[in-house]
This record gives sequence, C-alpha cells and structure tokens, in this order.
Amino acid sequence: MTHRHHQMHDSGISTPLQSTGGEDDDPELAKKMRLYPQDFLLVKPQIGTFGFAWARGVVSPFVSSKRDKMDNIFAVIGSLLTGSAVVMDVGCGDGAFLLEAARFGCQCYGLEIDAALAELAREKAKEQKKSNLVQIFEGDLFDVLSDLNAEEEGGFAERKEEDSGRDSHALVAAAVKASTVFYFYLLPAVLDKLTPWLFSRLERARPGHLTYIFNTWAPASAELETRFLAPPYDRAEQSKRGFFLFQS
Repeated sequence: MTHRHHQMHDSGISTPLQSTGGEDDDPELAKKMRLYPQDFLLVKPQIGTFGFAWARGVVSPFVSSKRDKMDNIFAVIGSLLTGSAVVMDVGCGDGAFLLEAARFGCQCYGLEIDAALAELAREKAKEQKKSNLVQIFEGDLFDVLSDLNAEEEGGFAERKEEDSGRDSHALVAAAVKASTVFYFYLLPAVLDKLTPWLFSRLERARPGHLTYIFNTWAPASAELETRFLAPPYDRAEQSKRGFFLFQS
C-alpha cells in the first residue's frame, strides 16, 4: 500500500531536487525523483535512508523490489508458501514479489493505490500465465483497515464507493483477512501508522499461522520485536540480511 503513489506526467518537469545522498544508490529511484520532483518533497533524512514529506499524499514512492533481496527473502520463507498459504503484498507496485511467490503455487493478492501500477501488475501476471494465482486490487489500505475495524464492531462501515475504478472495500478486506503472509516495502512513517493494527493481528493469530515480511524497514516497536521477531534471528542479524521477519 501507498497512500498515494506518484502519477506519471508528460510535461511540466520542475527543477530537480537536491540530492540527499540516499537516492544515488538507486538509479531507478533517482530517475523518478528527477522526472517528478513535485511528488518528492524532501524532509530531514532518516538514518540509513531518506524521507519524504506527505505532500500530495505521497508516502511510499514506487521502487521495484531488487532481485537479490527477493532471493534472500524467498530462501527463508519458501517453506511457508505451501498451497494453503495466502500472500498479500501491501503496496505491490508492479507485482514483482507476488509473481515470484506464485511460483510456489500459493494464492497471491496485491493491494496498490496507483491505478497504472495495478494494471501493470495484472498485465505481468497475464503475460506469465499466473492470473489464476495473482489477483491485484486497486485500493487504499487505510480505507480497508477502517472497514475491518468497523466489521469487528458489528458490520462494515457505510461507505459510498468512489467512481474511480477501485475495488470494493469489502472485497479487499476479505482478501486481507484470508492472507497468512504479508509483505511490506513501505517507508517507516507508514509502518508506524500501521503498527497498532499489525500488532493486534499477530496477537489474535494462531501460533505459526501469520507471517510479516518487511523489506528494508520494520516498525519501530520493541513490543513487536520482543514477542514476534522470528527466531533464530535477532534484529541485528535480520537487519544485516536486509529484511525483517515477524511470525505469530
């Protein structure tokens, strides 16, 4: 999920942003920052990365998951991706992670707020003949969480669906509820907003039934780490490998 990805622009390129030092390590992201500077308003850099303001709702710009990072992740979680597993990529972008997960034969869902990226992910799934396993929803996770919270209190919140092509909130919420493995490649500010929901879901899950994978950053929660950081790796080891794994 991203609260709002950048949108492609054909013209109106503004003055390039000054470098923060972090984007130089990622040519793909640096290019996007040069082309669409209005979507990337820089704020004070965080340790080990760089931050983005919530200008125009942008919280997690699209950056495709790196091949070597995905290889490392799947080497660890491959045994979890049985036919009964259900994978949800929150902010799936072009669907790269889901298409890899589908190789294991598990059902895969992606949630993406950017219509163009959602359609690109669907096209890739079709090209790779994985449409039967990979389903992409267009929607905002925070809207979905509102519906899930309302359901727990006695029924879905009454909500007029926007005529924007987005999928039914109830449909997406059902996919979220069914998912057993969640993948997040989101900036820390977004993860911090999600932490209460992530924690409560882990608390209610059966032991070994729910897994969270965080690419690069994990929620800043000592309670989460104390209770759910997957053994035998401590935070230092998980950080060295470039991702974090939490399990009920």
